[in-house]
Amino acid sequence: MAPFNTILIWVVPPASLVAWPTLCFINACEWVYNSIYSENMEDKVVIITGASSGIGEQIAYEYAKRRANLLLIARREKRL
Repeated sequence: MAPFNTILIWVVPPASLVAWPTLCFINACEWVYNSIYSENMEDKVVIITGASSGIGEQIAYEYAKRRANLLLIARREKRL
């Protein structure tokens, strides 16, 4: 396991100097795009399956913030 750790010590720091600014640039471009081309979700119907937990639950919260009409579907009614 020691050679693998040595490789990581020499490879990861220089790679992060390239990857981190690139990810920041991509996030900034995405933010600008979403600011300019934001979709109006008011009075639109969104059907979300698996809305009782996990990704489906978080998607439901995001669309609720955008004032969309939600139709939530899940196997566990009590968790909705």
